[in-house]
Amino acid sequence: MDSQEWGLKDLISIKNTEITNELNSSIMSCNKTLDSIELYLSDLQNNLETINNEMKSLKLRSLTISQQLQIRKNTEQRINDVINDFILSPEIIYCISESKIDEKWLHTLSILNNTIDRFDINKKKQNLWKIQEHLEKELEKLSYIAITRIREFLINKIKILHNPYSNSRAVQQSLIKYKFLFVFLFKRQNQIVFEIKQTYQNTIQWYYIYHFEKYRTFLEKLEINTFNTILLNYEKTSKKNNTLLQKKIQVFSSYQEFDINHRTRIISGENQNIIMTHISNDEKKTHNLELVFYSYNQVLVNNIVLEYLFLSEFMLFNDFQELNDYFKNLFENTLSDSKIFNRQLIESSYDIIGILLSVKTTQELSSNLKNEKIFILDDYINEISTLLWNQFQKSVDLHCESLKQISIKNSLVGNHNRTVPDVLTQKFGDLLNGIFIMFSKNYNKFIETNVQKLVDSLITYLTEVTNKMKNQKERELFLYNNYSLILAIINAS
Repeated sequence: MDSQEWGLKDLISIKNTEITNELNSSIMSCNKTLDSIELYLSDLQNNLETINNEMKSLKLRSLTISQQLQIRKNTEQRINDVINDFILSPEIIYCISESKIDEKWLHTLSILNNTIDRFDINKKKQNLWKIQEHLEKELEKLSYIAITRIREFLINKIKILHNPYSNSRAVQQSLIKYKFLFVFLFKRQNQIVFEIKQTYQNTIQWYYIYHFEKYRTFLEKLEINTFNTILLNYEKTSKKNNTLLQKKIQVFSSYQEFDINHRTRIISGENQNIIMTHISNDEKKTHNLELVFYSYNQVLVNNIVLEYLFLSEFMLFNDFQELNDYFKNLFENTLSDSKIFNRQLIESSYDIIGILLSVKTTQELSSNLKNEKIFILDDYINEISTLLWNQFQKSVDLHCESLKQISIKNSLVGNHNRTVPDVLTQKFGDLLNGIFIMFSKNYNKFIETNVQKLVDSLITYLTEVTNKMKNQKERELFLYNNYSLILAIINAS
């Protein structure tokens, strides 16, 4: 039994050992498997980390590539903008460089000008690229070519005025047609602008000096009416003394002397009555003082106004004062010569009506200039006005002095009826009437004083005449008729 029990125990022990060995073997096998799994998992973890890193790297590269693509896209867009905005076509370059300056050339210049303006604006906003630096040089070269051609073109236009037979208005209209050329120069090249201005100033200055000297010479050859009919004893000397620039002047008298409406109408016809140089110098027609004065000064003012309008429209100046200074220098010599001519013309005449009509002309010219806002002639107008008023006073004084010197005998020759108004009364009445008509709206103290001188002189003259009359009734009737005649003449107007 004991041996059976031992055998069973031994068998169990062996069995347990086998089981234990199998179990150990299984455990060892599991451990190996686990080790393998662990190794696999470890490798998998490493692989996952590698993949994760690669994905991060790929994402970063993708982002970088995307940014680079956007940069490239932006760059391409900017390059396209540069190409579209700043690169000029071969046709434009050829036109600016070689083509004739005409309306098409002006249009092409406008394209170049706009391109340069856009480039300058872009340049201020950002730094230049290499391509833009290259474009800037090319634009500068083309701009220089344009400036050189514009300078030559404008100077050649201005030089046409060197021909005394050229038409200044036609030249100016042609320049205005190409005004944009001067605008381009003014923006791009101040030195050339200064040269153009100086060239024009010197040329047109000579042009006006030449033509106004020619016109003065023509006017000096004309015969001028003196109308010294009140100065009976002065008439003999008038042929010697009342001359324009030492030229012979015909002493002429007619009813038109005091016909204010007729004489005013001649000088208020909006230029059609201006004495023109195509009238033959040999023509015997005589002209009144006011018409010669009006013709010369109206032509002068017309040219000055047109010149001012041209300069204002065509040339560009930094300010209004610069324009006025330029304009003043342009006409300085012409105005100086004109003052001399006016002085010689006015001081050679004692025609009171003619002098006063010239005053009215001066006032009208001054008003027109103020309307055009042209003040360069203010000193000239003031000087001529002063000269006219002084000559008016001299003429009044001379008439008064002459009335004192007229003898009673000469005044009564051929006058059988001593109650008939004196011939000088008729002239005197017409003279007063003319003065009142011209200055009815602005009858000032100066005119009143000189009219009073004339009235006093006539009263003195008529009193001396009546003093030689023995019949009191005849004296009273003579004075009544003379004064009535004067009132009738004045009231008739």
